Amino acid sequence: MKKKTIVIFFMILFTIVGSSFLYTQNKANGLTQGTKTIPSPDGLSFTFRPGTDEYNTWGNTTFYRINYLNQGFYVYLPVDPATDPSAVQYFNFGKLANNLITHAGGVYTVPGHDGNLSQGMADINSCYYEGNNSGHMKVWENNKTNLWEWRYLGYNYDGTALNNPYYPCDSGSYSKGAPWDWVAYQEPYTLMVDPTHTAFTKNDPPPLFKESQIAIWFKTYVFPSDPHWTDPSIVGSSSVDDAVKFWSDRLYFTSNASVGYVTLKGWFPNGSYITWDVPRTNIPNLRVTDYKVKDDSGKVLAEETRGDDQEGTPKWTYNDTTVSKGQTLHIEATIKNETPPNHPTTATPVTIDHMYAFGANAQLADTWDDSYKDTSGVVSDDQPTQIPAGGTAHFKWDYTVPPTVSQHIKLQAQIPGKFYKALDNDYVGDDTGYATFDIAQEDIALSDTIQLLDHTGTTTNKVAPGQSYTIRYFVNKPKGNTPVGEAGNPNNPYATVDYQITDKGYMTMQGTASAKTTLMPNGQVAIDVPYVMPQTALIHACGLIDSVNAQAGQDDDLTNDGWKCADFASEVNLAVNNLVASPQSINVPSTYSSGSQTVDFTFDLTNTDSTNVGKNVWVYLTQGGTVAQGGTIVDKQQVYIPPNANISVSWPENVNLSVGSTKFSIEVNPPPREWYEFTADNNPFKDNVDTTTINVVRNSGTTLQCPLGKHTNNSWTTQFQIYHYRAHLMCYSTKFGTFCFCAYDNSWYTYPTVSFYENWNITHIFFRSKLTTDLSGGGDGWVDVLTAPGREGKIKAGYGFELKIQTNYNTNNYSSAPHSQYWGCSFDSVYPSVASYISSPNWLQVIMPYNDTYGNPVAYNLSTMSASGSWDNMTNTYQLPYRNAFGLATVPEIFVSETTRDGDYLVQVNTPSFYGSPDKHPGPYSNLQDCQNFYIKVTGGMYDDLKTQLIQ
Repeated sequence: MKKKTIVIFFMILFTIVGSSFLYTQNKANGLTQGTKTIPSPDGLSFTFRPGTDEYNTWGNTTFYRINYLNQGFYVYLPVDPATDPSAVQYFNFGKLANNLITHAGGVYTVPGHDGNLSQGMADINSCYYEGNNSGHMKVWENNKTNLWEWRYLGYNYDGTALNNPYYPCDSGSYSKGAPWDWVAYQEPYTLMVDPTHTAFTKNDPPPLFKESQIAIWFKTYVFPSDPHWTDPSIVGSSSVDDAVKFWSDRLYFTSNASVGYVTLKGWFPNGSYITWDVPRTNIPNLRVTDYKVKDDSGKVLAEETRGDDQEGTPKWTYNDTTVSKGQTLHIEATIKNETPPNHPTTATPVTIDHMYAFGANAQLADTWDDSYKDTSGVVSDDQPTQIPAGGTAHFKWDYTVPPTVSQHIKLQAQIPGKFYKALDNDYVGDDTGYATFDIAQEDIALSDTIQLLDHTGTTTNKVAPGQSYTIRYFVNKPKGNTPVGEAGNPNNPYATVDYQITDKGYMTMQGTASAKTTLMPNGQVAIDVPYVMPQTALIHACGLIDSVNAQAGQDDDLTNDGWKCADFASEVNLAVNNLVASPQSINVPSTYSSGSQTVDFTFDLTNTDSTNVGKNVWVYLTQGGTVAQGGTIVDKQQVYIPPNANISVSWPENVNLSVGSTKFSIEVNPPPREWYEFTADNNPFKDNVDTTTINVVRNSGTTLQCPLGKHTNNSWTTQFQIYHYRAHLMCYSTKFGTFCFCAYDNSWYTYPTVSFYENWNITHIFFRSKLTTDLSGGGDGWVDVLTAPGREGKIKAGYGFELKIQTNYNTNNYSSAPHSQYWGCSFDSVYPSVASYISSPNWLQVIMPYNDTYGNPVAYNLSTMSASGSWDNMTNTYQLPYRNAFGLATVPEIFVSETTRDGDYLVQVNTPSFYGSPDKHPGPYSNLQDCQNFYIKVTGGMYDDLKTQLIQ
């Protein structure tokens, strides 16, 4: 056995009452006789004494003795079981720690996470664990399967420090409902004959209790637990009084045995002590053995029963899990006065408390919305004044589910606290019976259908200004069995709708309207709002189920209540289309950045109106986007459009243009809209804007010239000298060490003459238009104009064309030349050396057959789009730059004006000139350059499918 110094910082006591003991030896410096607590006269509660560490933590809090497990654990908690017995079972959760979870440092609170309930103690302020890890146990807390560990020790009611709780060894067994199973232990009478412990000494101050009281406790509680306590071979006499004296001289009562448990302490001569718990059986206890809920037909909806096992394990049976609002439930309960002992109850009258929780509270512990306790409780039918020992008391009462509850209801009955205070009921863990039900949903929903009725009561979708209409809403009842609406009953209001109605211009109505008839389950009622007089051709009506129905418990699901809206209107639509800017594309000199240009914007305006109203409408010309998009208003004007007419507008405007693409928009009836529009697809403003783009293209500036006799290749020869250097290693030694160096033998010879070439060509000019694609027979439409008849690329006026141009530079400048080589210290050197890389040009120029606004030829400098091959056989591919075409698409095309006359138009493609290989000997050599021409053949576009092509 180990000695252990205890430092007590705890306030919650657990002891186990059982015919057993485990012991821990402690030095005699623990807390003693009442220095820490102020006990109550009946021993059922205490408070800590002012000035103590515990008082500084808990103040005047009163701790009450609770029988946590029947005939088992006793615990002191700051919850009064007499007034709140059902809360006790939940309070203990806070005193448990899940021992499957590691703590600081990655370790378990007690070694071996497969055990738990370690013996020991912990500081109530810091929760620092000071256990000796002597045992673990499994507790089944409300069917939870976690392994829990008790973290606290405490005091008994009179303040004496107890080395509690006591737990079995790791080899102990355990099962649900019997959470302790003692294994190896020794009783005091066994230790008395143990040669290592031949005697006990009290070693404590005078007893807390009178000798006469101690004698009664030995005779009443201790001696009946086992005959060894009075064995003459141990106590030296057959007299019970002598046995009392024998044990009183050796053992010390540390608890008041009359209130439910016996704790004894004995000191060994070596200064250590052991503590025992001795069972105190036959404690009075009341138990709710049956609790059932019935409907009007007598059907049992739910029942909870408790058996005769030690803990009174509850069992629930549900035949229905749902009840309805307003339903009357018939409840029956039974309380049994358990035997032994033979103890009739003394508290009177015999009543049972009942309480109810609704909604989210039904999921919480001890949170009630409606309760009937003490004098409001139900008196027993058959035992109104006393429950005899072993007898039962029966109770019956009704409860009507309130009409306003939702989701859940919990019904509970429990034994009143007066029985606990009268010592009729020791264990509160079996004092309740309860059942929890879902509440059947009651729901009403606003229909998606909203109707417009004219003055004759006929449904219509057309609206005429100044006429009187009725808006009709429909309310359905998809769930629940309770009719909605009863005349003169404010608790059952008729279905009611909040409405908002407007003509989007001059008239707005809002308020509430109610049905005139009762809404039956799975039925529908109509709710009318009359005298709706719009001043425009539109009525916008919205509805929402009023909150009065939810407050009355008639509408649990708010998701189908609205707002729901409908539009009724005669079609009114303003539109703009066919916007064209002339010119669409402008070529400017290379020095141009921005400037003013006159552009003619032509477009069509349409006024569709079934009410036959002509309109003066505002029309905006904006640059860079609409006003809503942040565009700039260039100009605006008011235009009259007759009813159901289409007019064409020409709008010349001086606009500022920069190089690149500039977007212009025409918007009719812009926000804030002077005229409200309505169309069948409910998107009347989608055609209020039309957009076009003007392209300003900067000329390249300087055109490349291509002299007659273009030069695309060079050839030359070169004589090389090869120098041989052959090395051998030579070494010598000095007093400083051995040193080596390379010595060379050299020679040279003339390499055979090498012929070189280089070529720089435009290899392909591919042309594509809609016409070449149409003529390709399903091909991609690309035509190489360098090999085409007449070098022509064909196109129709008004269409666009694409170009894809390829060039190639190739040379044997490096591949055919000899090169220097090295191995070790030896090498061959070549003279002259040649370039290992030659960079060919990566751009070219296309010169168009028209001039810019200043009369200069329009030229495009094209950069490489892609390159392939090595530097000495490099192919570059070029194409026209991407740009916006008529505000419809961004494409790499140039468009031919629809007014262009038929004919052949010359296009020049020139490469820049460059020297090529720097190794040409002897010089000088002419620069390399290629120049190619082709023709754009324009024909017939303005006479056939020109407009279709422009739209595309």
